[in-house]
Amino acid sequence: MMYFLSYLSAYVVFFCHQHVAVARNEPACSKFDYEEKLLEKMIRMEVKMEQMVNEIKKTKNDVLALTNDVTRAVKNAEQNSHEFHSNINKTIDKFAEKIEQERAKITALSEKAHIPKIAFNTRLSSTVSLGSNVKVVFDDVLMNAGEGYDKTSGIFSVSQDGLYFFSAHLCNYGNKVVHYKIVRDGESIAVSTQHDLDNVHTCNSVNTVAMLKTGERVWVQTSGSSHIFANGLRWDTFLGILLNR
Repeated sequence: MMYFLSYLSAYVVFFCHQHVAVARNEPACSKFDYEEKLLEKMIRMEVKMEQMVNEIKKTKNDVLALTNDVTRAVKNAEQNSHEFHSNINKTIDKFAEKIEQERAKITALSEKAHIPKIAFNTRLSSTVSLGSNVKVVFDDVLMNAGEGYDKTSGIFSVSQDGLYFFSAHLCNYGNKVVHYKIVRDGESIAVSTQHDLDNVHTCNSVNTVAMLKTGERVWVQTSGSSHIFANGLRWDTFLGILLNR
């Protein structure tokens, strides 16, 4: 368009000069001069329009570039947000798992700290004379929490693993001797002897602690011929209690 207008302007100027040469007496191409100026004005407007179009195109390209940058920024933000939430969820899961582990530990400690009521206290109801390696059956059961003691056999059976305390208290008959021990499944875990030469009934005790497992058995047994005296003032006793698991 701009080239066409330039060509038209040149043609008008040439035509004007030809007309002046033919008609010297007429006014100097006033009409064509006006049209030439108008044409030049239109050309300048066309140039400005072309400049505006170029500016618009540049602005459009800038806007597209900015839009692309914004789109990438949004995508990056979305990705970062997803990664952030994923990391938060992983942290929460790990924290929850840690809480469950600690809760399990606390539960285990609580269960361990809760000691079942396992204890017994028995006595011999009458005087007896026993040979060597004979179980002493304490037939009067004063307490039997957990039902671990059997008064027919004189044996305590372990129902819970743990640390136990046992005590046996026996009295001798006059100047007789009492040899006794606390036994765990045939193995001695405490031993004592009671003897008085002055024909006096005296008493003696032996105590022990032992780590026992479920199913093991404990009892009192003579380690030699023994004469065990019992009356209302002298009680022969055998007791045990679970101290800790």
